[in-house]
Amino acid sequence: AAHADSTWFSGPDFWRADPAACQIKITTDARLLGECRRFPARPYQALRFWGVMSASQGAPLAEIARATRVGLKKMPDFKFLPHLDWQPRLAESMVGKLEAPETVVAAAGRPVEEIIDFLNAVAVLGLLKTA
Repeated sequence: AAHADSTWFSGPDFWRADPAACQIKITTDARLLGECRRFPARPYQALRFWGVMSASQGAPLAEIARATRVGLKKMPDFKFLPHLDWQPRLAESMVGKLEAPETVVAAAGRPVEEIIDFLNAVAVLGLLKTA
């Protein structure tokens, strides 16, 4: 688990945070550990999902850049993954399908960079399928 300020997961302003300003630390310093534990623990996968969406800045991972079609193997667990309102609807439409990335972007009605960020995040969780 990772401890993180809840505001990181609460609003769209934090999805496009400058990656250079974000830090993940592992420490044994009792003072820092006490400070971190003031925030709720989140599963590491949730932090990783959020981090990839925030840091990718619309640049596709190699797997996505090569793909002519994309889909989802299964639905991401949005009960614990931080997400924006439109992402569960998009994910639901992608489960069990393979479609051209342009089709996914058009169906989502969101900027291509946001879709790429989402695809990157589901890819690092092992949920993306490509062709």
